[in-house]
Amino acid sequence: MTHYDIFNGDADGICALHQLRLADPQPSRLVTGVKRDINLLKRVSADAGDQLTVLDIS
Repeated sequence: MTHYDIFNGDADGICALHQLRLADPQPSRLVTGVKRDINLLKRVSADAGDQLTVLDIS
């Protein structure tokens, strides 16, 4: 099982992920982009059982 953290690379996304991982640390693959990049999820080819955490996408 792979865990993905997906967020825009602006301050809101970075702070949200930082706070989340302080409270719930776990290894993950980071998927990030520029502010207002609404196509971030298209970059992930998740399989059954994978977990996605999506933060601060417009």
